[in-house]
Amino acid sequence: MKKLFASLLFLLLAVGAVLFSSFGQQKILLPLANFALELKVPQHRIVLTRLQPGFSSLHLEGTVDSGIRFTAQGPVHWWSRSYRIAYRIEGEKIVVEGRDLPVRMKIHGRIEGEEAKLKVTGRGEAFGAPLDYSFRFVHKEIEGLVLNVKGAKLAQILVLADLPAYADGRLDLRVDLPRLDPSSPSGQAIFSVAQGRLDRKLLARQGLTLPAKSSFTASGELKMEQGLLRGEGVVTTPFGRLDLTKLLSDGSLKIFKAQFRLSVSRLQDLEGVVGIPLQGEFATSGLVYYDRGKDLLQLRGSSASLGGKSSYLYDGKALTVTLERLSLPTILRILRQPAYLAAGHLDGRFVLNDPKALRGRYELKAGGSWNPKLPGVKILAAAPFRFESHGRMAHREIDGESEYRSALMTLRLEKSRYHLSTGSFESRYRLEVPELGKLSGGKFGGPFAMKGALAYQGEKQRIRIDGQSPSFGGKARLLYDGKLAELTLDKLDPDRLLARMGQPALFVKGSRLDAKAEIVDPAERRGSFDYRLKGELNRHLLRRLYGITLPKGFRISLAGKGALAGDRLASRSTLKTPIGTLALSKMLYRIDRGTLHSQYRLEIPDLAKLRPLTGRSLHGALAMAGLANYDGKSWHIEGRGLQWGGEYAWRLDDTLLRAKVQKADLRALLETLEAPALLQGRVAAKLRYDLAKRAGDFEALARGMQLTKSPLSQAAKLLLKFDLDREVFDKATLKAKIVGDAVRFDFDARSPQLILTIHQGRFDLRRQRVDAVLVVRHAGKLYKLKIQGPISRPRVLPLMTQDLQKKIEHEIKKHHLDKKIPKELGPVENLIKHLF
Repeated sequence: MKKLFASLLFLLLAVGAVLFSSFGQQKILLPLANFALELKVPQHRIVLTRLQPGFSSLHLEGTVDSGIRFTAQGPVHWWSRSYRIAYRIEGEKIVVEGRDLPVRMKIHGRIEGEEAKLKVTGRGEAFGAPLDYSFRFVHKEIEGLVLNVKGAKLAQILVLADLPAYADGRLDLRVDLPRLDPSSPSGQAIFSVAQGRLDRKLLARQGLTLPAKSSFTASGELKMEQGLLRGEGVVTTPFGRLDLTKLLSDGSLKIFKAQFRLSVSRLQDLEGVVGIPLQGEFATSGLVYYDRGKDLLQLRGSSASLGGKSSYLYDGKALTVTLERLSLPTILRILRQPAYLAAGHLDGRFVLNDPKALRGRYELKAGGSWNPKLPGVKILAAAPFRFESHGRMAHREIDGESEYRSALMTLRLEKSRYHLSTGSFESRYRLEVPELGKLSGGKFGGPFAMKGALAYQGEKQRIRIDGQSPSFGGKARLLYDGKLAELTLDKLDPDRLLARMGQPALFVKGSRLDAKAEIVDPAERRGSFDYRLKGELNRHLLRRLYGITLPKGFRISLAGKGALAGDRLASRSTLKTPIGTLALSKMLYRIDRGTLHSQYRLEIPDLAKLRPLTGRSLHGALAMAGLANYDGKSWHIEGRGLQWGGEYAWRLDDTLLRAKVQKADLRALLETLEAPALLQGRVAAKLRYDLAKRAGDFEALARGMQLTKSPLSQAAKLLLKFDLDREVFDKATLKAKIVGDAVRFDFDARSPQLILTIHQGRFDLRRQRVDAVLVVRHAGKLYKLKIQGPISRPRVLPLMTQDLQKKIEHEIKKHHLDKKIPKELGPVENLIKHLF
């Protein structure tokens, strides 16, 4: 027995000598320890490079994942298993899931106590911030953990926690966990983040675009009790605030759910994110659920910021958005658009079966009324509208159909496609207007229809519209490519265009209008245009409506061209007819003021062709030039020219016509008017006539006037035995008042031997008939002649006066007619014929 105990003791001494020797530590203990660590902690590569136990001490050195170095040494009481070990940890990187993360750390501390109840303390620097901690290791479980971190780098903490580093900043953290029992941990953590900023590039890879100002601050508190994590927190950014309340998670921190409220105080700060103008505020609240183990995110929420209610539900697979009675005026205000609508609502539903691929369907319904106070849409305010749209979404494209309907018009968009990746859009459209008069303020009438295609290139921000309309006969085509707008009219029926303007059809079948307009800068309204109208006037309709008789086959040609610059429309045009030519030049129309200014020139080779228009025969040629102005309320037209051997000038102001003639040949003027050429000489005249009232005054003054040979001069010669047509009148005046078709006039002509007067003579303009008494004074004697009948060939009859009676008696006695009259009447007849 003694030999057995002695042998065992010797063996123990020999084993102890070997283990505590340098050879035993390097060849036996160190490999065995590394093998055990590899089995215990397979996720990290922990390598002991030095293991030196002594009878009353321990010295360890090693690395973790080749990036962290540690040392530990101090006295050890092996029999009681108590320790007083000082340790130090240093490193420049750590390895997480095979990735090297640069984390500089330098920590030192102590491990004291018996193996069943160890106390661990430490302090130093890690994650770019100072830290200190302490905890107890009781029966292989951690208790009483207290951790303080001041200004740690948030991104490194997130990566260490196996979370994406979507954010960075300085984290202050205090953790107090009395129990870390996996079955029932307890404690709390208080944190705050300063100088926070979101990683825009990293989030962009997840399809989330952030504004340039992506800074934030955060704070919150977490409590662990009964195996559940509860808490709340707030994140504040320059453009909004996110509040999380009633946060709840399981002890494994794999499942989270919380109530949230997102408030955006300045939507304009998000314009760069969504790519559209925004303003105002927006808020939404709801519930979020996240299961890390299943990578499942669920979200439910709603908002009243758009009026009505908008709600959304994401169940981890599909996203459903429901819109109920949203306010269209509110949406326009948030989108920084003018107040186009006085009232309106929007209902709709979006269902995305695959939100990441934006695959799903949608439907929208809206109704409302336009704002009558806004000039751009005032004309639309007369009728409420309805709008509907539906379609499908797939591969970041939206295909759908839409319809806008009101009493004024119907607009349909068919085969529409919107590309979310580029912001581009293309569609076929059809526009139907039952009555143009309601849209044009009465300028045009009748139905109108147009169809074509429209497209928008998001990358180039260019729109293209192509449309055709048969509503005016022929072809009307509109083409707009974002820079150039082109309107082409090909073989349009001018009568259909006149009908749209509420005017009668003036042309016969076969007449045509061709035109082309190009607007090179629609924003500045700059462009050019030209047009050509050829056709035959409907003479039967013109005679019925206006009493104008035109010859058969009366064809006209109107051609013009011009340019548009802002509110200025400059043009020139020429109208050619069988009667004459009217040329308008340097014409300027101010669109903003509704004013017009133009020069004109009128040439009529043969005035006789004007008879169907004037109702009277005229002769000769006429050439006239002048100015025409419209001030937005009335016309002001003036003209002048050389005619009848003299000159004339006239001016029309609204309905008031004023005209002057200077040094005109009186005989040529009368011949032009196809009046009896009874007079000749030089004349000056002026007219003032109101076209609306058909009333005015006329005055004429002639110098060196003579009577031409006519029945009037022959009758006067018989009475006076004097050649009246040889008499030169120094001065002759005519004054007339015009009321309707009736003209009252006074005439006075004087020479050294003769005076001719007419007082209150009458002339009928419509019937062209004269009724007047001419008084002749010669050599102290007075005679009267009755002038009556058509102005072209009036009857001239003498009226009995005292001097005429004496003359008759003198002739009777001279020819002894007093003895012959009872017997025969022939000489009396001859006498009367000779006298008259």
